[in-house]
Amino acid sequence: CDGDSPLFAGVSLSGWKGCGIDGVPPVWTAEDGCLKSKADAAAKGNDIFFDKKFKNFELVFDWKCADNANSGVFYLGKMLDKSPSEILSLEYQIVGDEKSSPDDRVKNASLCGIVAPVIHDASKAGEWNTGKILCYKGTVIHYLNGKIALQYNLMSPQLIETLKENGADDEMLNHLNINGTGNNDGYIGLRYHEGTELMSSPSEPVAFRSCNSSKMGKIRVAIIGLGRMGRKYLKEIVNNPCYDVVYLCDIDNDLRQRGEAIAPNATFVNDADIIFNDKSVDAVFLCESSDSRYVHIKKALLTGKHVFAEKP
Repeated sequence: CDGDSPLFAGVSLSGWKGCGIDGVPPVWTAEDGCLKSKADAAAKGNDIFFDKKFKNFELVFDWKCADNANSGVFYLGKMLDKSPSEILSLEYQIVGDEKSSPDDRVKNASLCGIVAPVIHDASKAGEWNTGKILCYKGTVIHYLNGKIALQYNLMSPQLIETLKENGADDEMLNHLNINGTGNNDGYIGLRYHEGTELMSSPSEPVAFRSCNSSKMGKIRVAIIGLGRMGRKYLKEIVNNPCYDVVYLCDIDNDLRQRGEAIAPNATFVNDADIIFNDKSVDAVFLCESSDSRYVHIKKALLTGKHVFAEKP
C-alpha cells in the first residue's frame, strides 16, 4: 500500500470485509465516529480486515475495551486456503481487564500469546487508549499510549523458537514469511473474540476510532556532537538510502561547518532539546562529550527515540 491510508475515518466501513464474505459481518458497525463490535456469544468467524496489503507501515489507532472483553489488531495477515476462510497473522492484543490473566503474554500491546510487553500503561477499562504498530524491514514495534511496549524482529531465531514453542510449524512460519528476508506484507484487521466473556460485557465491548496507516519512509535521524566520530557516522548515514539526516547539533562553529559540508540539507541547532522535542525524529546518534551523555540518553529515550551512544 503506497502513501497514507485512513483505514477508518469515523464514517463508514468502506474497504473493510469479513473472511470469506462480501461486506462486513453484522457484529461490526460504524456509529458515533467509532468502529464498534456488538456482543454476540453465538457469533463466530467475524474477524474483519482492510482489503489492501501493507508493508513497511506505521499504524496508529485509538481503542477502548470494556471490562471482561478482549480484541486485537492483527497485521501481516495471510489468507489461508481453507474453508471456512481464515487469516493467519500476528496480533497486537487488547483486553479490558489486564488482571484477568496472570500471563503477561496476553496483556495490552503484547504480541498475543507470544511476547509480553515491558510496560502496563493502559487506561482503565472503557477509557480510550492510543496504540501504534510500526513494521519496517522485519523490525516490529508495539506502542501503547506513546511508549514502546515491545520490539522484535521477524527473522530473529528467538522469535522463531518462541513461535514453535507455541505451536507454529514450518508451514505456518513460511506462510508468514518469518523464515525469509523480512520482506513481509499482509492484511491489517480487527479480531472478534466470541464467547461468554462478551455476553457479560456491555452491548459494545470494543470500539476503535482514528485508524490510520502510513507507508514507512526513510528513518529520520539527528546527530549530536560533530567531532571525529560524529562526522564518521554522519558520512556513513548520508550514503545510506534508508536514512534522512534532519538535524545536526554542536556548539563548535568549526565542527558545524564541517558537518554542513557533509549534510548540507540538515538543520543545524545549538540546543539539543529542539531535537528531543521534535516528534518526527526517529533516532538520535549521541557523539558529544561524555559529561552530557547520560542526560541526553535519558531525554531521548523519554521522548520515544531510538538511541545510539558513542563510548564511553
